[in-house]
Amino acid sequence: TMGVPNPADIELAVNQVREMYEAEMERLKNEMVQTTEEALAEQLREMESMHREEMERVKSEMEAKMSENLQNKIHSLTQKHAAEVEELKRNLNQESENQLNRFQSQANQQRNVEMEQAMNRLKQEHSAELARVKAEVMSSVNNSQSEELRKMNAAHQMELAQVKNEM
Repeated sequence: TMGVPNPADIELAVNQVREMYEAEMERLKNEMVQTTEEALAEQLREMESMHREEMERVKSEMEAKMSENLQNKIHSLTQKHAAEVEELKRNLNQESENQLNRFQSQANQQRNVEMEQAMNRLKQEHSAELARVKAEVMSSVNNSQSEELRKMNAAHQMELAQVKNEM
């Protein structure tokens, strides 16, 4: 899986597009002396159109990458969470079996407390990790992408709630 694109990579891509646009605009300014106003206006419209298309292409590519990266991160976190829960269950069950012979009622009480604490800790860690991932993603996308990410986050939260309810 690909990681979240580095903000520096995003800035570099935008700067490259900007530099290409600025270089082309400089060329057009130099030709303006030799070109009629009508021809120049047409060239500028074409350049603006090309620039808009290139910016839309770069934006679309970044949105697709961010969406894929977010889905991969959500999947990874979900798998990690499930594995941690299973490991906790195994560890707690083994601990409970070892203590059962001597302290059955005490072991049951302790197991319940530890399970609740572990689940709370996992929920806190999971929430912190989701907040961190959300912050990374939100810092590297523009406002038009934020709405889609909020929708994806809400859907993820619903899926997490379903997973938690199934446990």
